[in-house]
Amino acid sequence: TSKLCSMTIGIDYSIGSLKMASEINKKFITNGKRYFVCADLKAIPLKESMFDKIVAADIMEHLSKRQKLFAFKEVYRIMKEGGVLVIGTPNGLLVKFSDFLMKLKTVKAKILGGDSPRPDITTASHIGLTNIFELKKLAGNRYRVKTKYFIDNIPFISRKLSRFPNTISFLTNLLKEIPLVREFFTTYIVMVMKKM
Repeated sequence: TSKLCSMTIGIDYSIGSLKMASEINKKFITNGKRYFVCADLKAIPLKESMFDKIVAADIMEHLSKRQKLFAFKEVYRIMKEGGVLVIGTPNGLLVKFSDFLMKLKTVKAKILGGDSPRPDITTASHIGLTNIFELKKLAGNRYRVKTKYFIDNIPFISRKLSRFPNTISFLTNLLKEIPLVREFFTTYIVMVMKKM
């Protein structure tokens, strides 16, 4: 979407990440001006009501609950009335469930012998894994919220029925329609929030 904007501002607290973003940006044909600002989400050095759209992709899982509260307040401050905030983040419920299964497999391997599963090192920096319910609570009544659910597969179905791909697809699509199952097994959450 940044290709269509008259001005895009990228914010990160890491100068290295901003340099990388600037280099990636040079590879794309874009209109308008591009700026990269080194700042903390607790105090974004930009004017109030400045943005129509704000995208927070793969950041919420790196913030504590307190930092998320500050981030929501700052985003609300710099967003225009009727502006849209898009948040993308891994589903913390599914990640925690997967971690629990990994621990069970490790215990099983120690007791019965065999190889222990390798831990997923990508979750080490995910100190603030979140879920749909927490994000909606953080948004409060200041935003109208729509949620998109992305379910790659549901592990126990895929494993048990691997020889029947049509059955897997049917069951996965069916389970996506059941709210608590959908919220639990969503791989990646995308929430679109409109400022009210």
